[in-house]
Amino acid sequence: MIKYKNHRRPFIMANRKREVYKPKPITEGKRNLIQGLLQEYNIQSADDIQEALKDLLSGTIQDMLETEMDNHLGYDRYERSGEPNYRNGTKPKTVRSK
Repeated sequence: MIKYKNHRRPFIMANRKREVYKPKPITEGKRNLIQGLLQEYNIQSADDIQEALKDLLSGTIQDMLETEMDNHLGYDRYERSGEPNYRNGTKPKTVRSK
């Protein structure tokens, strides 16, 4: 322990051991899944990985956003309530990630 005397009260700094990240071994099922993705998307570079992840996750993220909006408004899409707050629809947007 290190004690610092410049403070009104002694400041004690404990020695902390940092946890080292140790990757878990890949199971056979995960290895087969990765091989299937590599073949399906013909992944050769980091850009190919980014495009594959974008394709795989875009629908899931959109569903999550719509569910969050349903919960926020208190009713599902295409339902009308007595509230003046309603959905006007959506427009396609392009988000640049690079």
